[in-house]
Amino acid sequence: MRASFSIKSVFSKFRGTLKNISANVKAFRKKRPFLMWSIYSFFGLIGLGALTVSVFVALIGFGFYGKIPTHQELLAIQNPVASEVISSDGLLMGKYYVQDRLNVELKDISPAVINALIATEDARFFEHMGVDLRSWFRVFFKSVLMKDKASGGGSTLSQQLAKNLYPRRDYKYFSLVVNKLREVFIARRLEQLYSKDELLQLYMNTVAFSNNTYGIRVAGKRFFQ
Repeated sequence: MRASFSIKSVFSKFRGTLKNISANVKAFRKKRPFLMWSIYSFFGLIGLGALTVSVFVALIGFGFYGKIPTHQELLAIQNPVASEVISSDGLLMGKYYVQDRLNVELKDISPAVINALIATEDARFFEHMGVDLRSWFRVFFKSVLMKDKASGGGSTLSQQLAKNLYPRRDYKYFSLVVNKLREVFIARRLEQLYSKDELLQLYMNTVAFSNNTYGIRVAGKRFFQ
């Protein structure tokens, strides 16, 4: 009986508090109608903005601004490579290609190169799942608000890989936002399908250098022999 009485008294006090709050709001609304209208409008605009952004992101995810590659398509990635013409004595006579690329396995790349790539491009590569929110905050505060051009970008290696595999398109005024969000969706799927080492290998074989040079193997031969 004591427990029942205690619970009833708590609920009774809670209802009384709600009634007092409601009465105070009504009184304030009568005294300051314009202020209340401004508050309602402010939160209404926030809600409308959040809804608009959510719909916009959902449309990108569903492929309204260009098809997002499926898991099957991402698993079947094959980069175009150069065809080499070799003489009978083993000398390279020439190459035919659309993109000058020769794939290389990660184990054949110097660890110093891998470490340098991660340190400069994506320090938390092994910690995130395709998107680094800390980098986004850094870009917002340093690059956008403080105009610090040396603060670096917010794209992870997985997002850069997505851009290498599926080049950006022109969406007029929304190009940057749409392309960035498409790369986020693709990066998330890549992270689900490939290990970190596999992603690094894909990145090293797809990254573009100058003069139609693709991948670190061809770039190393062309620039450093």
